[in-house]
Amino acid sequence: MSAALPPKAQLARILDSLAQHLGPQLETLLAHDRFADGAAALARMASPEHRDAVLSLVGEEEAAWLSEQLLATWAEVGEIRLAPIAAIQGPTEVWLGPGTFTLSLTLQLVDIEATEVSWSGGGSPSADGLSLSLQLRRPSEGDPDELGILARVTGRTRAGRALLRARHTLLVRVPRLVLDDSRTRLRVLDQADRPGAGVSLSVGEEEHVADAQGLVRLDRPLGDDVPVRVEGVRVR
Repeated sequence: MSAALPPKAQLARILDSLAQHLGPQLETLLAHDRFADGAAALARMASPEHRDAVLSLVGEEEAAWLSEQLLATWAEVGEIRLAPIAAIQGPTEVWLGPGTFTLSLTLQLVDIEATEVSWSGGGSPSADGLSLSLQLRRPSEGDPDELGILARVTGRTRAGRALLRARHTLLVRVPRLVLDDSRTRLRVLDQADRPGAGVSLSVGEEEHVADAQGLVRLDRPLGDDVPVRVEGVRVR
């Protein structure tokens, strides 16, 4: 029903499916004390909080590798049965300048035919419910900069009717530059002084990518009239 899921969404699907199906497949084995640790691990996997904590620790490449390993191991001990999933696709952070920015999130469905979709967390859904348009502005001082979006999907699966939930967190960031005395070390921070790890910077005609601390080293001192953009947002 849909294109392949991105790696982290696919890993979430596998973790949910393992928690749902592997226990019954190995019920006899897991009843023995010898496999108590494995039974406890499966129980933790059934917790959305635990799953989300795992996903927050991995990047897309590592998620793809973990998915392959989990599926290969599962195939050795039982029948792979992947559960239907609804996943919200879109950036997890945006950098904003003045004015209003429009962002579209899409809902990806696998192995479920939606009959009803509802969204919460703000925004305007499309007529078919499969996308959400958000109008974003820079947060004022004291306002939350993290948005939580939830989609509820009612639909039909091969096993019957189902209700799925998809969650997405979006961090709204405002860029700030810190330039050292030599004017060759440029650091990107946001409104909460969090570093802009891995962000793209345009310094004049040159393109750079910030390191894990939000730092970019320039070949020559930054001139007063040289424009700087962070993720396309003009900062100076």
